[in-house]
Amino acid sequence: MDSRHVVMYFIVVLVIFGNNPTVVAEQCRYRIFALPYCVDALCKSYCWKEALGSGARVREYQCGGPGGINRHCICFFCTD
Repeated sequence: MDSRHVVMYFIVVLVIFGNNPTVVAEQCRYRIFALPYCVDALCKSYCWKEALGSGARVREYQCGGPGGINRHCICFFCTD
């Protein structure tokens, strides 16, 4: 996924779900970590560490960034 698509996706998610109290009941959120270089194993460990600290579970994780250099770890968490 191109970095522009990732940015647009997050903007759309924020616009749609920004102030909607019914969606907040699901308790799902994204978190982006800035890394010098992102690989899947490192991204997964960052996401799982964050999930354990907040009592959530990891639904998705991926590395992304501009120009083919993955510098961001994008995590999607949900709590029960």
